Amino acid sequence: MLKNDLDQIDDLVDYFDMALNEECSRYDECGEYRPFIAAGKPVLHAEYGSSTAFCRADNAANINGVLFSLDLDDSVYRPCR
Repeated sequence: MLKNDLDQIDDLVDYFDMALNEECSRYDECGEYRPFIAAGKPVLHAEYGSSTAFCRADNAANINGVLFSLDLDDSVYRPCR
């Protein structure tokens, strides 16, 4: 799984089965994962905080987003789909 490595996506997409990104919505980077989506490979996305506003864009882009608590204490787990 490729994790948080935007700079090498084009070079590495063929060598990984899926990708994981933390807070690509917050930093406006989710679009960088199009090569994985185009290749039919899952993209997992973790956002931290209190809003699932990012879910609409994730679902439209076929990204599997989940909201977690910033404390990483298992108090919040809200998948977008």
